Amino acid sequence: PAGEAVQPDGPTKTFASASERSTAAMNEFQQVADKYPQTRNGHMARYLAGVAALDKGDTSAAESNLKRAADTDKDTSALAKFALADLYRSQGKTDEAAKLYRELISADRAVVGKSQAQLALADMYEGKNPAEAVKVYEEIVKDEQAKVKEELRSSRRRRRPQASRLLRSRRRSSSSKPKPRSSSWACPPRRSSSTAQSPRRRP
Repeated sequence: PAGEAVQPDGPTKTFASASERSTAAMNEFQQVADKYPQTRNGHMARYLAGVAALDKGDTSAAESNLKRAADTDKDTSALAKFALADLYRSQGKTDEAAKLYRELISADRAVVGKSQAQLALADMYEGKNPAEAVKVYEEIVKDEQAKVKEELRSSRRRRRPQASRLLRSRRRSSSSKPKPRSSSWACPPRRSSSTAQSPRRRP
């Protein structure tokens, strides 16, 4: 009936620990990924299997699944590369992590934007290579300034047609107004003195 909570089919799974739950999730995602390897759902399941392995603390399984997910469709690849870069960063593999962050900056996908990858890269460099971190932050500032300038140009381009239409409308309305008509009772023009007839003299 309406308003009642929907009960799940079958018994609800319970786990003794977070590690046990992560293991079960990883196994289920791997099964889906293996069954549907050529589909986007299968790609996403492969990525989620890697994430579940990270939660479990199994870095070897996480790296394996994330690498395979990184070779799939563009959006899943971006998610997998970002997670893999974070894994390498935690392991001190700065060069491998930086390579993946740079790839994500170039790709600039909606799921992992350019600025997100730039910030992660700069944050990684802050501790060990401050000069590189400054360079990345400068890139972020330049990109943001370029975005603001482009938004201003787009705004001006949108306003110009509106102003032009308003001007044309005013011109049409002014040209359609009737011209003032002369009054019928206006005095006739006076003759000049040169053309006026002189009075006739009496004989």
